[in-house]
Amino acid sequence: MTFPPVPGASLRAHIPGLIPLTPSGDQTGTADWKQVTNAFASFGSGTGTVLLSPGQWYWNLPVQVPAGCVLAGLQGDTNDIAVYGVTINTPHANWAQGSAPFAAAVILNADSQASGFNLNCHFANSNGMDGITSNNASNVHIRDICIYNGPNNGVTSRGNTWKAERVTVTQAVTSCFAAGASDSDWLECVASASQSHGWTGNNPINSHFLGCRAEFNTGDGFHFTCDATSTGGFSLVSCSTDRNAGNGISFSSTGTAPLVISGCTQRRDGSAGTGNGINIAANCTSPVLIGDHVIFPGFNDDGSGTDTPITGIVIGATPTYVSLVNVMVHAVTTPVSGTPTNNRALATRTGAWNAPSAMTLVADNA
Repeated sequence: MTFPPVPGASLRAHIPGLIPLTPSGDQTGTADWKQVTNAFASFGSGTGTVLLSPGQWYWNLPVQVPAGCVLAGLQGDTNDIAVYGVTINTPHANWAQGSAPFAAAVILNADSQASGFNLNCHFANSNGMDGITSNNASNVHIRDICIYNGPNNGVTSRGNTWKAERVTVTQAVTSCFAAGASDSDWLECVASASQSHGWTGNNPINSHFLGCRAEFNTGDGFHFTCDATSTGGFSLVSCSTDRNAGNGISFSSTGTAPLVISGCTQRRDGSAGTGNGINIAANCTSPVLIGDHVIFPGFNDDGSGTDTPITGIVIGATPTYVSLVNVMVHAVTTPVSGTPTNNRALATRTGAWNAPSAMTLVADNA
């Protein structure tokens, strides 16, 4: 989905329900927080947009976006270092959670939106701060946002019916995305270089991850769980993983919600030498359906490190149902460990990424 260019501030200033603001330059975070918060308060119980002009913004308390309102950055010129000309900084020395329901730089309420800015969390994890979250709200929308520099979680989805488009999170202390909200869509989002998993979620029921990436995370790329209380399933479509230290995709479940992995590409996962391309836990009672899928090994970009994954797909001892259809797995030693319930058009090979064995077509078992 594409969006039209952001109009200039002179035009937007004449739109009813819009308040354009300019950063104060106060790096303590007090002045900018007050003017943004006061602007939202001026809408009363109505709706409106607070438009941040290009520059460096600072705040030292969470900014809550009221129900139905929008926090938006105005795109700067092409010489701006910041992608959208607006960078929000949360000063470490001045950060305090205050009376907000959650510790996060931006807190969304029902039917609210945030878009078009960089969020520099500035080592704020010492206060357990996330980048963006919601007040257990539904129908929230975030897009075209970069979050970096040590948040707890970059994005923590609470409630349901989230839509996130083109959001990039790097260097999170916990997960880049804690994407547990149900009935949500995650489109072309990137989780990179977290100190734990790239993506986590417990029961992201009826949610879809489309064209999302998980790269260079210390834990797993995608790490999902389900329990017996969940209903429905979720899917990863056209997603990719690359050089995660743990598993590229890890799934465990004691429930019945199916996981669909379709059209995805994985390369160089398990870089710590202990992870796999895909790991399906032995306790997995949910059906797992994997189709049109590729797993490929490799070293670090500079040629250093271990050629991984050692094992492409690990299927635990007694999963309920695992299906592999039109899947190619190239792993250094073991393409598939364990037995899928159903495999058709499964091709495997072993060896180094640049000197693989001949491709083997595994006999269909169903």
